[in-house]
Amino acid sequence: MMVGSRPAVARVIIVILVIVVMGVAGLAFLYFQSSPPPSAVTLSLENVPNAYDSPIYYGLQQGVFSAQGLQVVVQSGSGTSGTIAKVASGGVEFGLADTPGMILALANSNITNVRIVAILYQENFYAVFYNKANISTIKGLNGASGALSAPGTSTLTPFFNLFASLNGLNLTSMKLQYSTSSVFTYLVAQGSVEFTTNKIHNLPAVQAVASKKGIQLGDFLLADYGLSTYGEALLTTTQMIQDHPGIVQKMVRATMESVIMSRLNPGAAVSALYEAQPQLNSTLLLAGFKLDLSCCTGNATSATNPLAFGWIDPQKMQQTVSLAVEGLSLRKINATSLYDDSFTTSS
Repeated sequence: MMVGSRPAVARVIIVILVIVVMGVAGLAFLYFQSSPPPSAVTLSLENVPNAYDSPIYYGLQQGVFSAQGLQVVVQSGSGTSGTIAKVASGGVEFGLADTPGMILALANSNITNVRIVAILYQENFYAVFYNKANISTIKGLNGASGALSAPGTSTLTPFFNLFASLNGLNLTSMKLQYSTSSVFTYLVAQGSVEFTTNKIHNLPAVQAVASKKGIQLGDFLLADYGLSTYGEALLTTTQMIQDHPGIVQKMVRATMESVIMSRLNPGAAVSALYEAQPQLNSTLLLAGFKLDLSCCTGNATSATNPLAFGWIDPQKMQQTVSLAVEGLSLRKINATSLYDDSFTTSS
């Protein structure tokens, strides 16, 4: 009888195994159903990767974006207007752009579907680099020689003109020359002029060239002299906000978490950027990034809510728009049409 029962026992065992396998398969199916694949999105930088982009690379390296269910591809940009055009056309889902530059680009185009959804840097990077041997205060710019970007090529020159006006400087007394960025940036480092305009993170690279000629450079941050405006911002489209608000929320949170992490550990953030872009100079990157953090991110701590840190203050945005409209001679723009703060005010 024992022998005769073996086929029956075998059948029972087979049935049990089938049930177990089906149960495991069912659990796996439920697991994968509850864990959807990552959302693939593309982020366009404003320009080629630079010091202020370190938080993005650090967040990617540390899995901050993937923890939000995002698979982010980063593209280099070709300037604020180019990035905005890519975002507006749907070529990329997100972009990073300088806020005053965005206002300029939108005022000069018929693009109406791009919105700021978070602020990475609460101040702009604009600065005057000057030869400390000849200039010690902003009044020393009167009568000095300077190199500026050619009109229409960037926001640097019109904002310098506004800075001069706000601080009682006499532009006509200055000996100014205009050229492309590859030329005017380093004229002060060569001793050909006494000052130039640039973004603060570029000071270490310019100083490295100046040091070879024994020139020591100082800087005037325009934000310290009446030109306090929002800086780098995260952009997307109204369509993305309408159709995929969850993805926008996750992107905002991951981006701001990455900014806070980078402020707390700038060396690691720059290392992440250098790992992805080894053609860059890591020493100059770190020096430039520390200047960005010092001037333009405000006070971030490990306890800071990343959404609150990226919050868009209506008054600050209105101030940014007003200064941009005045400095860049733009048509009036409705500040509230530039941003959507719902992603930084929700928890």
